[in-house]
Amino acid sequence: MIYFDLREKFNDTYIIYVDSSIKPINKLAQNNFVIWFDNEKQIKCFNYFGKLNFNNNYGLVDALTEAKLKEELLAIDPEFKFNNVLNFALGKIEKRSQHPKSEKLAILQVDFGNFKKQIITNTTYTIEDKYFPFILNGSINSQGLEITEGEIMNEKSQGMLASLKSFGFRIATDEENQNFFDYLNKNYQKYFGLEILDKVQTTYK
Repeated sequence: MIYFDLREKFNDTYIIYVDSSIKPINKLAQNNFVIWFDNEKQIKCFNYFGKLNFNNNYGLVDALTEAKLKEELLAIDPEFKFNNVLNFALGKIEKRSQHPKSEKLAILQVDFGNFKKQIITNTTYTIEDKYFPFILNGSINSQGLEITEGEIMNEKSQGMLASLKSFGFRIATDEENQNFFDYLNKNYQKYFGLEILDKVQTTYK
């Protein structure tokens, strides 16, 4: 789960995303929640009005808080479903090729350890055998951009390259982002195969 802490504008208010790829057609307001979900009871996101202890305006919900929220939601409806989403992950680019329909786009084949994804990018620095952070299907970045799998000019794209700003840091220069990517390549063993949103926020300065 990913949270947005809205307390700077609204008293004790949060929006929490479970799976941004869900297309909700139902809305339920009950207890401390406003919940958006589909006909299979899969939750996309919910508002929570109460006391939670988060350190940032945006980030990964810790395991204890997630368990508490799930318990309260299941008390409202035991059939609610919570999809497991890997939000941010470090991937190694195995192959980079030109998009057949655009000179400005490249197709990346990315290895995430336990699985592989195809991701389309307009960057020139995403080269083979280097590690880069990506946001994956069902996640949402710090600017509120929902990440879903789709096609770009008839080619599948299953994620998006993540910059420092995507993690909730301030707007960074190209040099600062490059320093970040260099850091991840030097320390890839700490991050590869894991959810890295919280780890990057707490370890990278």
